[in-house]
Amino acid sequence: MGALRFVIATPTFPTDLYLPERFLAMGLRDLGYGVTVLTTDQAVRTSVGSAVRSTEADGIEIIRLHAWKPYREPLLARGLLNPTRPEKWDFGIIAEDWRPLSRAFGTAFRLWGIPFEVTSERAGYFAGPIRSVLHKLGDRTGNADLWDDSVAVTCHSTASVEFHRRIGVPESKLAYIPACVDTRLFRPPERPPPPTGPVRILSVGRFEPQKGQEPLLRAFAGIKGAELTLKGRGPLYERLRAVANELGLGSRVVFDGSVVPEEELPAYYGRFDIYVQPSLDEPFGMAAVEAMACGLPVVATDAGGLADSVIPGVSGFRVPLKDGAVDVGEFSRRLGDLVHYGVEQRHIGAAARWLAVEKFDSRVVAARHVEIARKGGI
Repeated sequence: MGALRFVIATPTFPTDLYLPERFLAMGLRDLGYGVTVLTTDQAVRTSVGSAVRSTEADGIEIIRLHAWKPYREPLLARGLLNPTRPEKWDFGIIAEDWRPLSRAFGTAFRLWGIPFEVTSERAGYFAGPIRSVLHKLGDRTGNADLWDDSVAVTCHSTASVEFHRRIGVPESKLAYIPACVDTRLFRPPERPPPPTGPVRILSVGRFEPQKGQEPLLRAFAGIKGAELTLKGRGPLYERLRAVANELGLGSRVVFDGSVVPEEELPAYYGRFDIYVQPSLDEPFGMAAVEAMACGLPVVATDAGGLADSVIPGVSGFRVPLKDGAVDVGEFSRRLGDLVHYGVEQRHIGAAARWLAVEKFDSRVVAARHVEIARKGGI
C-alpha cells in the first residue's frame, strides 16, 4: 500500500492556505501513500529548466517549477521535463484549469507513461466575456485531448459533472468526488461558548456580486436576536456598508477584514452559531464545509457545490436561487428558523459535523481517488 507514489500537479500550491489540493495531499499521506506535489509559485524564483524541491511541515514533498506569469497567472512551466524525468510516480492527479499549464502536465505524464486523472471544480463560464471565449476554445482543443488521455475526469460537485458532460467529456470518464477538508483540524471547539446573548452568524467570502452579501444583508434585516459577521474584503465593501446603514443594522453587522492564520481558522469558526453562504456561483464552497466540520448548521443557496454539501434538514437549509438571484424572503425565513430554535440549531450542527466526517474528510476523499487509480491499472 505504502509503495504507491502519487503526484498532484497543480498550477499553484500556497502552503499558508488550506486549499483542496493540499487537503487531498494530506489525505493520501495519511493513508500511507507517497505523495509529491508538482507546481509553480510566484514567490519562488528558479532558472529555466530547474526546480526547487522541499518538504513542508506537514510531510508533503513539493517540486516547484519556473513558469511564465503574465497578469500573475502561471501559464506554462519552462523545463517541465528536465527536473522531473527521473521520478517514479505511479499515478498523477491534475488539477484542471483553463491555463495551458494543466495541459502541459498531461502531456508530460503521457510521455512518462504515468496514468492520470483530471480533477475539476468548474461548473460554468463565469470569468468575463474574454476569458469565457478563451475557456471555451481551450475546452474544444487542448482540454479535450487532456480528457481523452486521462483515466477519469473527477468533479468536485454534481453541477460540475453536468457541466463537463455538456462540454463533451465522455460519460464513461466522469465521476463525482468532492473536495475535502481535514476534519481532525476542523472540528467543534472543546469548550463551546455559552448560549447567551445574540445568535452569532458568520459568512465568509470576497465582497463581490456573486457571493451574495447584499441580498444576505436584506434577508438579515428581518432577523431579531442575532448579529452577523461578514468576513472578507473586496470591491463591494463600501456598497455593503452603505446598504447596512440604509437598513438600520448598525452594530448588528460586523465587517471583519482581518487575516486569520489557517491554523486558527477552526477556533474562529467556533465563535459562531450559524454559517450562511448566499452565493450566486459557488464551484464547491470550501468555507461551508469547513464550518460544517466545526459543527455549524448552514443556510445557503443551491449554487454549485452547495447543493451537495447542504442537505436540507441534515446539515442545514438550502434556498434555491430564483431566476439566478437570492430569494431574500425565503432566505430570511430559513435563517430565522435556525436563529429562533436553539435546540434545532444544535441538532443540525451535530448532523453537519457528521456529514463532513463521512463525506468530505480528506482521508475518505483520498481513498476514492485511490480507487480511480486502481481502476487505471496501478
